[in-house]
Amino acid sequence: MLEPTAHTPDDPETLHRIIADLSGRLAVAEAGLVAKALEIETMKVQLARLRHQQFGRSSEKLTRQIEQLELGREDLEAD
Repeated sequence: MLEPTAHTPDDPETLHRIIADLSGRLAVAEAGLVAKALEIETMKVQLARLRHQQFGRSSEKLTRQIEQLELGREDLEAD
């Protein structure tokens, strides 16, 4: 990461490199957020489907799957 300094470079080439570096980092961070949001939405759909399947049943396996997905979703949302 670019360390803050007391002096901002005056050289346009250096400034362009700094901007390009920060733009690249921002793009990577945004892509990561989009991927996590998609994963969260996928988990929500899976949870809804499992809850629907569970309705009227006493399946421990289904309950475990739901709990695991909820934990995974909570971890992702916390990030």
